[in-house]
Amino acid sequence: MEIQITAIKFETVNGKKTGKSFSFKADPKKLAVFKTEATLRKKIKEYVAKSGIFKNEELDDVKYNMKDFLEEWKKQVEIVQAEELAKLEASPNNPGTRITPDMITRLAPNEVFVFGSNEQGLHYGGAAKAAVENFGAIMGQGNGLQGKSYAIPSMSGLGVMGEYVKEFCEFAKVHPEKRFLVTPIGCGIAGYGIDEVAPLFECCRDVENITLPASFWDVMYMDMDRQLTINWQELRQFSIARWPKEMVTTHGVGHWDRVAKFGEMLYVDGVDMNVVIAFAYLHDVERKNDDIDDAHGHRASILVDCIRHNYLRDFDDEQVSLLKRACELHTLRHRTGNITIDTCFDADRLDLPRVGITPDPERMATSKGAKIASNPEYLQFYEAMICSNLG
Repeated sequence: MEIQITAIKFETVNGKKTGKSFSFKADPKKLAVFKTEATLRKKIKEYVAKSGIFKNEELDDVKYNMKDFLEEWKKQVEIVQAEELAKLEASPNNPGTRITPDMITRLAPNEVFVFGSNEQGLHYGGAAKAAVENFGAIMGQGNGLQGKSYAIPSMSGLGVMGEYVKEFCEFAKVHPEKRFLVTPIGCGIAGYGIDEVAPLFECCRDVENITLPASFWDVMYMDMDRQLTINWQELRQFSIARWPKEMVTTHGVGHWDRVAKFGEMLYVDGVDMNVVIAFAYLHDVERKNDDIDDAHGHRASILVDCIRHNYLRDFDDEQVSLLKRACELHTLRHRTGNITIDTCFDADRLDLPRVGITPDPERMATSKGAKIASNPEYLQFYEAMICSNLG
């Protein structure tokens, strides 16, 4: 919104009062970058001088009719300052994810820099030095919260480090208001490999206010993959071959791949990932159309029995039963109380944006699914997933 400003200079010529003026419009919001009225008036004076209406020696005598403009400008200054403060308070460190960025130069007010140190608290190198210089770490304090940082001793052996990691994990649980950014602890001066250190942080997997380096997550998911006995690539190819080629649909392989990915994200202790991955590639494969097909879950359940001795050859009776129930009920039940089946349900629901539906956190079957669905960054993450090779 632009508001008019008028610059006026009165003078007396031959006994008569006369004057000249220059009117222009300006946007109070754009000029709110100038925080003081003195600075604002200086910039307006410079603009008027460029107009050429007034001589340089006349500029100090120019009066300005800008009451309405000033009132709106003051309001906009407050708004701009609030926006700038919000930017400073917002996290620059992969907000909405649980992945620690490779470089951390600034922390949001609730964030904590988690670094590896030694029990003596001699923070002389690597992330420890950065913690002292930037985030309030204290020389001589080798463990725990200090300023906006948290030290985990990593120089006394893996066993000792593991105990300190457990202590840190419990601390994070009782401080949900904070977000803890774990750096690659133990993988620098301490000399351990990522594959040695990452498993120590398994206790942090389901602590939502802890982020870990991407390399740690890779190892932890690799450990989860080692639990898989199912040949999911083989099952995926089976389902693709079974899917009608003429059926261009929102329930095909792109959807299956995303359900598998969401299943990995929902993993907690007790979930049988073999069942979840099999569900991803079987639950919709018997669909006849993209609209109403109430029996497709039942047909998928029957298919499970048909392929259990080849594509599901490593499944025991309990796994077959769980998979059949998940396929049968995924459009009929909200929650079952079984963590594996409910994880299947939520993995499917988290892909609802593909058909224009935003998942309702209150309708999710698992607490982790509800947290993902309620995260304001969820839809942004989903769009990125669609644009990736999971689209």
